[in-house]
Amino acid sequence: MEKLGDIIGSILKRYEKRLEKERVKILWSKVVGEEICRRTIPLDVEEGCLEVAVSDGMWAKELQLREEKFLDLLKEYNIRRIKFIPMPRRFLRGKR
Repeated sequence: MEKLGDIIGSILKRYEKRLEKERVKILWSKVVGEEICRRTIPLDVEEGCLEVAVSDGMWAKELQLREEKFLDLLKEYNIRRIKFIPMPRRFLRGKR
């Protein structure tokens, strides 16, 4: 049988991970600026990789060229890679 402290610790650890992901998503808009923010949606953070939906392939390529700059600004959040994913349909329906 697990101890109550272990159960609570496990629950807190899951919430800490979720909170860290949300912090990175919020920070994304501050790092990239308004113009890029309008064309991107941070989706997820998994094992140091930030996944970002981009309005089209051209913007995805442009942002890949700037990845090192973004990584430098996000380094305190242990982001080591950014994956830019063209998702035009998501932007046609409106950002969520």
